[in-house]
Amino acid sequence: MNELDDLLGRLEHDLPRPSRWLTVSLGTLSAVHMVVILPWLFGADPLNALATEVEGHVTRDGALSLVTASAGLITAAIPRWAGPGLAIAAVALAAQFVAGLFDSEGHRHLIGEPVHIPSILIAIGIAMVNRRPKPMGPRSLS
Repeated sequence: MNELDDLLGRLEHDLPRPSRWLTVSLGTLSAVHMVVILPWLFGADPLNALATEVEGHVTRDGALSLVTASAGLITAAIPRWAGPGLAIAAVALAAQFVAGLFDSEGHRHLIGEPVHIPSILIAIGIAMVNRRPKPMGPRSLS
């Protein structure tokens, strides 16, 4: 064990942490979303959530949602990784948005788009975990 791990171990109870309900909710939502989207990676849709979409769209959305769900699970387990997790989730959501704008299928409806709501909620949850606490201790007078 190095010095940093030793210091973090001693300060674990004194350092501000995100609330337990937030990390449990984020982990649960991420895990459930991951179970739902895993079949999408293979072009399958057992819940018929994307009935109007083509296989390539389902696979792309599944892969990008898997990235967001993974970032949510990691952040729920290790809250201090919320910063990188938020960056990863934001890039995945941005890629999903840009890909949706330039879909070759020319979707003119938003019927299949509510399936992206869990990814957006996961990103919001990561951002809430990433919220910086107020400084501890006295303020500097300089």
